[in-house]
Amino acid sequence: MSLSHNVTKIFVKQINYMHMCYHDCMQEAAIFDMDGTLCDVRSIRHYVQYKPNHRNFHKFHGESINCPAYPEVKELFLKLQQQGLAMLVVTARTSDYSMLTNLWLREQGLHCDEMYMRERRDQRPDAEVKADLLAEIQRSYQPVLTVDDREHVAAVWRAAGIPVIMVAEDGSLHPDA
Repeated sequence: MSLSHNVTKIFVKQINYMHMCYHDCMQEAAIFDMDGTLCDVRSIRHYVQYKPNHRNFHKFHGESINCPAYPEVKELFLKLQQQGLAMLVVTARTSDYSMLTNLWLREQGLHCDEMYMRERRDQRPDAEVKADLLAEIQRSYQPVLTVDDREHVAAVWRAAGIPVIMVAEDGSLHPDA
């Protein structure tokens, strides 16, 4: 057997080991949605709910800074963080609102490791956006749980094999059976 063949075999073994380690060593993460999940937006939902062609997302997001966190969701966030999970906020808000979103999180005493947001002019449905964001997340993290309020988005997480805890309009938590 030639020296180059032996070196190639060793190199391939090292690459396979690194690949295995990479996937085994990725940090486990919990994914939390923002509006209607972490942030109780019931008082401002009317800005985006009733007139599809006249939705005022700017007003909605601007007013969200005054909305409280759902207590049960906040408690879950903090418990999972304390257990060592990476905390990811994955929102359909556009990146225009990243500073506002980070400010709201700070004011609530919530620290996320990373935030994933829709691109500025992306008009696709939330579920499509979040499916693409999930692919990006999975390059760095191993999602083990998601918390969301919208069933069509939860379907994306479930299709990827990630358990979901649904948040009802009153902020109560409903885990998958």
